[in-house]
Amino acid sequence: MPGKAVLLIALTLETNFVVPPTQVKAWYGISNDTWASGTTELMKAGLLKSRVGKERNWMKGLAYDHDVEYALTPRFDTRAMPGFTR
Repeated sequence: MPGKAVLLIALTLETNFVVPPTQVKAWYGISNDTWASGTTELMKAGLLKSRVGKERNWMKGLAYDHDVEYALTPRFDTRAMPGFTR
């Protein structure tokens, strides 16, 4: 069930999207555990891929922010199909 919730959320977002773990509950009304198990479930099934991005956070001095960027694989992302317009 967590995988379905994450899949439905992913289909409403841009092709490559970042969902900060601190905002999952506020933005989508699901727990961090549900988000984590849902993304894991989708990655194991080959529907979702992720990569970690690193960006300098000048407000923290020399620290970096590490964001996880998710994307549905083209086979399952209907927006990647020819003729899709938004």
